[in-house]
Amino acid sequence: MRPVEVMPRNLSVDIQSLDKSVYYAVIDEYVSRVSRHRGVLCIGQFGTIGTPGLSDIDLLVVCEDRYYTAITLYSQEFVRQSALHRYLFWHDVAVVPQGVVKYLRYIHSLENLRTVWGNSDILESCEQPDEIVTLFRNILWNSYFWSLILHLCQQDNVSLRLTLMLSKNAALSVVSNYRLMGNEKYADIIALRAEQERQRILGAHPSEQSNLAKVYLWEGIQILSKSDWDLSDWMTRKGLSIRHSGQKKVRLSQEHTIVFIESYESSQEILHQHIGETHVTYFPSFYYVVSCLVARPYLQLQGALSKIWDTAVAEHIENATIRSAARKWNEAFVSIFNALREAGADPESHELIVFPFNLKRPISTSLLWARRLINLVRKYL
Repeated sequence: MRPVEVMPRNLSVDIQSLDKSVYYAVIDEYVSRVSRHRGVLCIGQFGTIGTPGLSDIDLLVVCEDRYYTAITLYSQEFVRQSALHRYLFWHDVAVVPQGVVKYLRYIHSLENLRTVWGNSDILESCEQPDEIVTLFRNILWNSYFWSLILHLCQQDNVSLRLTLMLSKNAALSVVSNYRLMGNEKYADIIALRAEQERQRILGAHPSEQSNLAKVYLWEGIQILSKSDWDLSDWMTRKGLSIRHSGQKKVRLSQEHTIVFIESYESSQEILHQHIGETHVTYFPSFYYVVSCLVARPYLQLQGALSKIWDTAVAEHIENATIRSAARKWNEAFVSIFNALREAGADPESHELIVFPFNLKRPISTSLLWARRLINLVRKYL
C-alpha cells in the first residue's frame, strides 16, 4: 500500500546560486533595524543555513506584549521589501510576546535555537517538554508536513526548491521518529543519506534535477510512512498506545481523503471500502487522537466543556502517563493561545502554530467528541 499514488508532473528549477554571506548580510540588516524598535527584548535564530540558495532564514523575535502588532507589521514589511528578502524568508519572522517564551518548545522543536541579539537568558528560559509531550508535538508537525506533501504531489507544476525543502522536512520527521524510538544509529544514517542525496541533486545538471528530485521525494515519502508505522508499533510495545477503535475518515480536499486505522495490517482489510475515491492515504490512528488533543485550545474549551474534554481523554487514553502528558500539553497550548490573544495576535495564524493536517478547524469538531460537545452546549443554552 503506497502512501501516495501520484507525483507532480513538472518541477521548475528555481534554486538561486547564493553565498552564505548574502544570508548573513540580510540577517544583520534585519537585526540592526528591528533591535532599535521599542519593546524588542531579544532576537533569535533557529535552523541552519546548510545549503545556501536552498535554505531559508528562520528568525524569532521576543517582544513586550503592547508592541507585538507593530513589530509584526514591521517584520512583514521587511520580508516583502525586495525579491531577495522574499526568497530568503520562506515564511515571516516569528514574533512572540514574552509570555509565550516559556512554552515555545511545546509547539515547535526550534532546532539549534540561539540568540543573535539581546538577552540570551530569555530564550534559554524555554521549558524542555518531556518525552511524551515531545512525541505529541512531533506527531502534530508530522501531520502538517504530510498535508503539504500530499498537496504538492497532486500539482502539475511545482517548485524544485519547495520539493527539496519538504523532502528535507520529511527526512527530519523520520529522524525524529527514530530518535524517539531510541534508534539513534538508524536516525543518523537517514540524516546522512538524505543530505547526500540532496547535494547530489543540487550538483546535477539542471536538466536532470527535476527527475532526481521526484525520485528523492518518492523515496522520502515511503520512508516517512514506514517510520510512522514503526513508531505506532513502538508505542504499543512501550504501553504508550493512544489508538482508537475502528477507522476514522477525514476529507482533506475534494481530491484527497485520509483514513486513520489501528494497524498497517488492517489497511489491507479495509482497502476495498475506499475503492472509487480519488486519493486515499492511510495513517496510524495516533495521528487522529493527537489531532483531537489540540481541540481544547482551538475550541477555547472552558468550564464544563473542559471537563467533557478531560473525560474524553480518559476514555480514549488508558495510560495514566499519556493522559497526564496530554493535559500538560494542552495547558501549554491554552497558555500560549491566551498570551497571544492578550497581545492582540491571532493564534491560528501565528508562524509557530500549525493545525493537524493543516485543516483550518480541529478534526474533533466533526468527529470524536462532537456529539458530546453539541449536546452539552444545547443543555447550557
